[in-house]
Amino acid sequence: MAHCYSVNGYLTIFKKTPGSDALATFLAKNQAINMKNEIITQLVAKRRNDLTRLREVSEVKSGIYETMESSDQFSWRGWAFVKDPTSPSDSVFMVLESLNKKKWFVSVQRFKTQDVADFYHSPERLLSGVSVNIITQNLPNGIYKIGLVFKESAVESLYWLGQSTRVRRTEVPKLLPEIGPTRPLKSNVYSVQDTLDLVIVDSWAFPADGHCRGCKSFYTLSSRKRNYVIEAATVPRQDVALFFRDSSLLLAGMEATFSKRTLEKDFYKLGMLIKDSINSVQYYSETDKIITAGIPEYAAPEPLVTNLEGKDPIKTFIDKLEDNKESVRIEGWAFISGTGTDPGETTVILKSTDRQYTVESYPVPRPDVQEHFRFEHGIGMAGFRTKFRKDRMFPGSYEICIAVKNKKTNKISMKCLGGTIRI
Repeated sequence: MAHCYSVNGYLTIFKKTPGSDALATFLAKNQAINMKNEIITQLVAKRRNDLTRLREVSEVKSGIYETMESSDQFSWRGWAFVKDPTSPSDSVFMVLESLNKKKWFVSVQRFKTQDVADFYHSPERLLSGVSVNIITQNLPNGIYKIGLVFKESAVESLYWLGQSTRVRRTEVPKLLPEIGPTRPLKSNVYSVQDTLDLVIVDSWAFPADGHCRGCKSFYTLSSRKRNYVIEAATVPRQDVALFFRDSSLLLAGMEATFSKRTLEKDFYKLGMLIKDSINSVQYYSETDKIITAGIPEYAAPEPLVTNLEGKDPIKTFIDKLEDNKESVRIEGWAFISGTGTDPGETTVILKSTDRQYTVESYPVPRPDVQEHFRFEHGIGMAGFRTKFRKDRMFPGSYEICIAVKNKKTNKISMKCLGGTIRI
């Protein structure tokens, strides 16, 4: 599928993409304004290394008519000209510069701007219009500073427009066999938006030893069965640089939007990974955030078929019990002393005189439990919560029990708490 436009008898065709519907509206609106002789073409920005003759200048007049950005495209439409020359430049390019100073170039299309020529009383400014439509799929996610390059003979002059654009495509998690040896990170998660299909993470991180060259940032998802890695974009974090009084930390921010559709059903611990490709060193920090994949809002009580052979004493407590007409919600914490806890190790068992059900629980960070039992190691994830519907169970009175798997022996132990619910 494609969008097609006729401009003064010329046919313009561009590929239909997720962002092209908005772009089509943008183009239709702009056809009547300074664009009668222009054919809009999608272009791909390319890296350039021959920048020895490129010099930054400020003697440029410019203005913006309109900009538009989507998940896979960026469009800019305005006007610009070098102040001194009385004739148009030989050629004009747009430049996008990433935060790590890498530059991508793309050709622009020129169009007539009668309003600019009239305002400056200069017929030479008639061809000052600049228009570009860039496919951003080949650009790494991140923030880009926008500039224009004017070429006069062999001289190229760079003018920054005081504008930026952000490329933020949805990433697809990739399987990671193992993380391997790592050094510690200093890090913090600012926000996590965990929706049905997408996760958006915003955080900052930097090596605890303060040394990193050629670094690249990633998020990791780790469960008992598998690991995933997601490439992160670098974003400015002036607050981090000011707090640690280190200007080199201005680019310590990292963010990513990724899909959960390819993840296997499980609970995943979110981590942050920085790879130093020059020194072949990895830095890692595990967070207290849990990402769920394929976990429904209501757990489904299932008949208990597992043999609970464990005899380990369980420390546990129910913080909240909501027993409604149609559903039950249980929140609390539990752990086996000396073993630590992992997401998914705790389940709720419901016992009647003749039946037993097991209900999957959702792991919850509990730093308060870790602080209280300060001599226990690795129980920061001892919290759990679950919610289930009563119509999946036979009527009766059920005692609430908690089952926890011992990570060292793989045996499951159970402790009943005395409270009951009626079905």
